[in-house]
Amino acid sequence: MVVKKTFLITGASGFIGRNLCEFLIKKKHIVYAISEKDDLCLKSLGVIFIKNKWDEIEKIKTSVKKFNIIIHCAANPVFGNGDEYYKINYLKTKKIIKFFEKKNPLIKFIFLSSIGAVDRDKKDNCSKELNENSVAVPTTDYGKSKLLIEEFLEKSILETISIRPSLVIGEQMRSNSHFSVFSKKIIKKKIFSYFDWTGKMSILDVRDLVSAIYFLSIKKNKRKSEIFFCAGQIICLIDFMKLINPKITFIKISDILRKINLKIFNLPFKIRALILPALVASDQKLINLGWKKKYNAKDTLRTIIKKENYLIDPIQYPPPSGITLITGASSGLGKEFLYKLARVRDKIIVIDKDIRPIKKFAKKFKDKIKLIKADLSNTESLESLIFNGYLSKYKISEAFLCAGIAHKSKLLDTNYKIHEKIFKINFLSSLIIINKAYTDMNYLNYGNIVIINSSSSFQPLPHLLSYSASKVALKFLGQGMAIENENSNIKILNVYPGGMKTNFQRNSNVKIIKNEKLLSTTYVYTETMKALKNKKKNLIVGFNAKVMFYASKFIPELLLLKFFNILMKKLR
Repeated sequence: MVVKKTFLITGASGFIGRNLCEFLIKKKHIVYAISEKDDLCLKSLGVIFIKNKWDEIEKIKTSVKKFNIIIHCAANPVFGNGDEYYKINYLKTKKIIKFFEKKNPLIKFIFLSSIGAVDRDKKDNCSKELNENSVAVPTTDYGKSKLLIEEFLEKSILETISIRPSLVIGEQMRSNSHFSVFSKKIIKKKIFSYFDWTGKMSILDVRDLVSAIYFLSIKKNKRKSEIFFCAGQIICLIDFMKLINPKITFIKISDILRKINLKIFNLPFKIRALILPALVASDQKLINLGWKKKYNAKDTLRTIIKKENYLIDPIQYPPPSGITLITGASSGLGKEFLYKLARVRDKIIVIDKDIRPIKKFAKKFKDKIKLIKADLSNTESLESLIFNGYLSKYKISEAFLCAGIAHKSKLLDTNYKIHEKIFKINFLSSLIIINKAYTDMNYLNYGNIVIINSSSSFQPLPHLLSYSASKVALKFLGQGMAIENENSNIKILNVYPGGMKTNFQRNSNVKIIKNEKLLSTTYVYTETMKALKNKKKNLIVGFNAKVMFYASKFIPELLLLKFFNILMKKLR
């Protein structure tokens, strides 16, 4: 039985840090994280957040003597050159080490280093795997900063472990990381993908790295300070490229480049890594202690490929994990999304008050579609369902928010409860679901949220005031989120269709005009998915919707309001 320990994690919100925290919580340990802001997903798991910058640890008010182990994951993680690597990865980490030497010398310090701390000498023909005894000749300022900390820890009074991971992979990895970048280049058929890159690399599933970190953290050191490689599995770049395109024909270039490197001049390390086994390492020392790899890294690569395919083309490809959530799918546009996506998605969950119209269809996809009968206007019940009930078991990787209601009448001629219901369904239910979806997507490091709004959000609509007001609130929410997340893999698309051929008019007490040209739901679905693929933030669908948008920009507001007041009274 493992004794419960108290861990302190820096960089807990990063790719490795998140997986590590989740692992430790499952092992029933106490986990603290130093961060300037809470990570909602980790907090829900039970991680305790200390509000502080990781490099200003001397300012934390909690007692540092209660920590048994610190795992230092925080750093500038991008390979490259520049003074910031020395300042962030070395000087600031050095300050943390000195702090614990003074305040809690009994703590065990685990440092997440890198294979980049070693690299290869220019004359190294890469015939041998890197190991703990290899001569360290880092080729980047990033690698040099990691090596400096390793050397500093060798002299520390703390019990320390430096772990050198190889290339770490996982579904949640950043899109600018090695194999994610390779995947995009090959999927998009960039020039890079046509050459026979014969370089071999050690790749490591993040879950195996996390288990190794934990294994070493609770095992007593043989020496005061030790270094371990955690290498994983070897893969040739050609084999990886064939996972994406088995029929690919390569232009032979690696043999030529190897001869140039051997006989004429030394090529840059990045090129050598593409043609030689430059980034192959051995974790035999770690294995000899009793640690074992659990995951097949090739399967993980397939997940990354699936993720990049989805991010490039969400029309054709499903997300690699998580669920597709659709609201308002029993009729109209929501039903269109359900019928079309059922054929290209792995797991769909529908939330709707009336699921009878789609029960027969759902039975055809019984392993794929789950129908949940729920009233979106009952916000307390919805919150319980999402955060504590059935949906809490799943991570939402994409959401299509199609539910909406309206009621045509003068504001004061309508019962307050109807106005309240309109706001709860049109705005609050979306806000609740977005809260859950965004938290899940932040954890997965990707996702799509499609908010089906209305051209009614472009200006107040007399006789549909609560409806248009709720849609304005939704517009502000969606557009603000789209900007907040524009540099991330979480995309928010706001869709503003004009009138569609649905039951909306009949259900909303709005007159149906004979021979009125309304948009088909198929057309709106198609345009929406195209916009999603093209990573648009806003989409106005239909001529009438565009007229309403531009009218709101160029026609005086009072004049426009009077026009719509007459229009709604006489025609609607």
